[in-house]
Amino acid sequence: MIARTLLLAWSLTSTWAAGEELRVAVAANFRDAYVEVQDLYQQQTGVRPDAVFGSSGMLYAQITQGAPFHLFLSADRERPLQLDAAGLAASQVATYARGRLALWMPNRAASPDALAGERFALANPRLAPYGTAARTCLERLGLWQANQANAVYGNNVSQTFHFVASGAVDAGFVAYAQLLGRNVPAREIWLAPDSCYEPIEQGIVLLKSNTEPEAARFMTFLLNDEVRERLEELGYARP
Repeated sequence: MIARTLLLAWSLTSTWAAGEELRVAVAANFRDAYVEVQDLYQQQTGVRPDAVFGSSGMLYAQITQGAPFHLFLSADRERPLQLDAAGLAASQVATYARGRLALWMPNRAASPDALAGERFALANPRLAPYGTAARTCLERLGLWQANQANAVYGNNVSQTFHFVASGAVDAGFVAYAQLLGRNVPAREIWLAPDSCYEPIEQGIVLLKSNTEPEAARFMTFLLNDEVRERLEELGYARP
C-alpha cells in the first residue's frame, strides 16, 4: 500500500541521459531498504541509482580520495558533516533515517546478559556507527569489560550479520532492520533501548565533485514523507 501510494503521490521528471550512471555510496546497514527505494525510484523515473555498499568509514575514505560518487548515505551524520567542512559537499547534511541497534542470538531468547562466555560479533567501531553503538551499549550496561575478549569484528554491519547467520559466532549486534526484513523470530532479538547508545542519525549529502541534477532529485525522493514512512516499516525510526 505504501509503495502504491508513493508512486501515485510522487512526481519527478527525469532528464538523466541514457548511458549515464548515478553512483551512490550507501552504508551497509541500509542495503535492503536501499534496494526497495531504488526500485521505486526506477519505476517512477526510469533511472536506477547504482550503489556501492560498505562501512561508512570506508566509503568516507574513498570519497576523500576522489571516488566518483554523486551521493553519500552514511550511517552517521559525522562523516557527511566532515565532508561538508572539507568543502566536498554540494548540499546541507540531512538525516534520512535513524538506525536501531539489536542483538541477535539465533535459536534462543536474546539478552545481553546471555553473552557471558559466547563469541559475539559487532561492526568495527572505528569504521561503522553500529559498531560504536554496540560497544557503547555494552559499556553502559557494565558488560563490555567482561565480554570484550570474545568480540569478533566485522568490517561493516552486513559482515557482522553474516557472521551470525553462518554460525561463525553465537550472537551479534546488527541493525534491527536487517532482522525485521528476514522475519527473524522476536524471541531471538533484543532491541537495544535508546538510552543504551547515542542516536544513530543517518546522514545524506550531495557531493560537490560529482553534482548532477538527478542526484538532487534522488536525495529529495529519499527525504519524502512517504519514503520515511516505509523506512519505519522496515525497522528504522524517524529522524
